[in-house]
Amino acid sequence: MTFKVFGYDSKHFKCVPCINSKRLLDAKRKDYEFISVTSGNNEDGTPIFNEEVISELLTRLNRPSRVGLTMPQIFDEKGSPIGGFTELKEYLK
Repeated sequence: MTFKVFGYDSKHFKCVPCINSKRLLDAKRKDYEFISVTSGNNEDGTPIFNEEVISELLTRLNRPSRVGLTMPQIFDEKGSPIGGFTELKEYLK
């Protein structure tokens, strides 16, 4: 079983909490799968969301929409939601 980290792929949109979550999991030698919620950028640099991935994430979180949804969203080895980077730090203590 591995952690699942849904977030912004740094090649499409720089997300410091997403990067830090991956670094922390690497440092703690935890297996994880990073799932990008974006598939590229618009001409103005804003991310293009991968609606299939967003839909899966919303289903996992039991949310009706992505309004107010922050990244990353992290799930533990059992598939339970942890939250973001701050919650991951607490979880791994």
